[in-house]
Amino acid sequence: MDSLLEGILSNNMNERNKAIEKIIMEQPSELKSELLKITLEGPTYAKLGALKAYGNIISKNEIGTIIEFTKNKDWHIRLEALKCIVNLMGTDSLEILRPFLEDKAHGVRSEVELMISKLQN
Repeated sequence: MDSLLEGILSNNMNERNKAIEKIIMEQPSELKSELLKITLEGPTYAKLGALKAYGNIISKNEIGTIIEFTKNKDWHIRLEALKCIVNLMGTDSLEILRPFLEDKAHGVRSEVELMISKLQN
């Protein structure tokens, strides 16, 4: 297994964060499918980090996979997916973001308000 994937799957949060940062910096496209698999099926503690890493190495053409995560029951996953969408699409993400101003989770609503505010300024 790739050492970056081992880092994502580590029980140690510092190791996970270092792996995420390195993946974002190096953009290893060969890890996309494994990161997506971890996000879908991996241990709960690793899913959010895998999604963040995945969302930062995909192209706009692959945005559909991230949009699916905005429907996740876990509000942390929904929020991370929205952050990835903003990162990929910039102001073009406003239409996707607006419905989440009504999300059931306060954390999502408040963060989406901030994202929209930053995009509009």
